[in-house]
Amino acid sequence: MFNRTFVLQLSFFLLFALLLLYFLNQWTKPVIRLARTASKVEKGFLDERSGVRGRHEVGFLGLAFDRMLDRISDMIVQIEEEQTRKRMAELELLQAQINPHFLFNTLNSIRMQVILKGEEEIGGIIGSLSTLLRMTINRNNEYIPLHEEVATVGHYMQLMNFRHHEHAELNVNLASDTLLASIPRFTLQPLVENAYIHGLRQKSGEIAITSWKRQGTLFIQIHDDGIGMAEEVLERFRSGAPMSGIGLRNVKERLQIMYGIRFEMEMTSEPGEGLRIILKIPLQSREELIHA
Repeated sequence: MFNRTFVLQLSFFLLFALLLLYFLNQWTKPVIRLARTASKVEKGFLDERSGVRGRHEVGFLGLAFDRMLDRISDMIVQIEEEQTRKRMAELELLQAQINPHFLFNTLNSIRMQVILKGEEEIGGIIGSLSTLLRMTINRNNEYIPLHEEVATVGHYMQLMNFRHHEHAELNVNLASDTLLASIPRFTLQPLVENAYIHGLRQKSGEIAITSWKRQGTLFIQIHDDGIGMAEEVLERFRSGAPMSGIGLRNVKERLQIMYGIRFEMEMTSEPGEGLRIILKIPLQSREELIHA
């Protein structure tokens, strides 16, 4: 009787031990698989996935881990595509910069010959064209002082007035403490171009550029006295809907990429009273611009 009881107890003990080992294996197996996957990922094998699933904590952890790896892989692909596009853009820029000094020197020679013949206005036009070409080709620094950007706008206005035989005026009022504030190159020119072509309708009028600084933010206002913009068009711009003003949209999107939510662009208008655009650009230190 004693032997039978002992055998029965031993059998139950062995059965319990086997069941315990089975359940421990079922629980630790996915954990070990997760650890192995993490080890491979650490070594650079980002295509590895654990495949651990289940209605328990380890299963949820495996699913979250695999989804995280999927997102990382997608981000890597996006970064590689962006780097490829950047390299292509740099290549195109280098191709456009082939011996630019020849072009500038030629334009300067023509300008001097024209001035010597008494055609100072034409000489000034050629000088403005040369300056704009130099600003377009020379992209060594993406940021320039505000006063240089406004000077570029002045050259653009001179060329447009000559082209359309009009005399639209550029009224500039920059606060002294904003003159050296750095902004992205060609921030204002597309906005002034929009005001000249669509606001003034290529006729005489005035475009005013005003700047001031408040609480670490640079404010730049561009205001024309043209025909203005309808409210429905303004709403389309604010909502991000497609519209004909490519220059306006490009400036907004470019500065949003560079500054994020810290950048704001406001547009107000009344038909017949012109369009008013206010850019709110966060002021950045030289170190921040270098690492931007």
